[in-house]
Amino acid sequence: ENFVVQSPYGAGGEETVFLSNYEKNQSYLQQVLITPYIDNNIPLNVHIAVAGNDYRVFPPSVQIIQENFKFAGSDYIKYNKLNVVIKQKVINTCNEIARKVCCLGCNGIFGVDLIVKDNTVFFLECNYRYQGSTFLLNKALIENGYPSYFKIQYDSFYNNLNKIPIDIYTMPIEYSSFRRTINNKNVKLPTPYDIRIDGKDLFNELRNGYVQ
Repeated sequence: ENFVVQSPYGAGGEETVFLSNYEKNQSYLQQVLITPYIDNNIPLNVHIAVAGNDYRVFPPSVQIIQENFKFAGSDYIKYNKLNVVIKQKVINTCNEIARKVCCLGCNGIFGVDLIVKDNTVFFLECNYRYQGSTFLLNKALIENGYPSYFKIQYDSFYNNLNKIPIDIYTMPIEYSSFRRTINNKNVKLPTPYDIRIDGKDLFNELRNGYVQ
């Protein structure tokens, strides 16, 4: 069995390494998180807003992950094309996580990272911070007549989530983004900007990057 090793200070794939079965006896100078490696998975990111005992799950996005676990963007268009059964399982998992967070007494918006493998959804982690996909979600919320991400964050602490429908996760988002880094500097895209494609797949060049 192979593993993934993460330092407590890494983000976006930085300080995350693949550990083969032959290296599992390797020693480390700091605390690390070691988890089983699941190949050929679909990595997802989901925003959840919690206010007291109420919560909202927002539309998920597929994370664009390149070699060595490097985060390279978010693709809502790709998520829209996933199987309906998978989508429902993702939302069910997010509902369970949200209810748990409500029980802990937390408020605000946080991100959840999941992976899907053979119609099974695996929970990875929660990130209580701005997500790589947040700016696309914010754009879609405003365009659809909802409060901005930042207003929802405020309302999570000081008001309520009544202006956001329970099924906000069904809101279609036809946006994808590509984050230019040293790891993908040679990848060519139609334009250097985040653009709307109206249902088409923007990242044909990165199709292999969706699955790690």
